[in-house]
Amino acid sequence: MAKLGGIIDRLDVFLDKTEEGEDILGFRAIAAEMRKQLELVAKLQGELAQEGTTTNYFFISPDVARAIAEALAPYPEAGYAVSDVLKELEGGVDVQ
Repeated sequence: MAKLGGIIDRLDVFLDKTEEGEDILGFRAIAAEMRKQLELVAKLQGELAQEGTTTNYFFISPDVARAIAEALAPYPEAGYAVSDVLKELEGGVDVQ
């Protein structure tokens, strides 16, 4: 687990470098590898659902997140609503 943690830490550094350099392809590749490593850690710790169950995860790039924030800026109430839903999803609460 310590070795995996070290790998994840190094990937995190590389992820920051690719983001700073606006290397979109590099960012995506490192983010995908980091996701694999984090999934492995979660499986080893028994935190992921058993095989055969469905878990929906998705990644929003910083550029997409920024674009969404800019689009919502003129509509603060909509921004708050989106923020509330994302917070609920992050906490594992079912949103309807």
